[in-house]
Amino acid sequence: MWRVVERRDPKSVSAVWALGSEEQRVGVELAHGRAVARTLDHLRDEVPVVGEGAGGQVLSTVGDVIAAEFRHTTARGVGEGEAPDPQLHSHVVVTSVVRKDGQVGGSEPSLVSLGTRVGRVL
Repeated sequence: MWRVVERRDPKSVSAVWALGSEEQRVGVELAHGRAVARTLDHLRDEVPVVGEGAGGQVLSTVGDVIAAEFRHTTARGVGEGEAPDPQLHSHVVVTSVVRKDGQVGGSEPSLVSLGTRVGRVL
């Protein structure tokens, strides 16, 4: 199981989310969700994270990923009695991958780490 994506929006986006109208909040949350989905699409389509063949020597992209998103709306607490800052962000945990032949398996950790770094850029 690997935490692949930590999608953090800029503070200004979190401020609009926290202080904006209901319509603005919904728009920000939809955009955030699309960004998380695009990052997972990139991981699935572009990053070879699964080993196949004898000894798993052949690396390939996957048919799909099995993942869970945990969305948070605040930063960590700053001190006793102080409220944390608004910070819209998601942690995505990839539990396993579905190979192109339909088999479910694990992923190659070093390449998932690469996908994590690329995911933060996306």
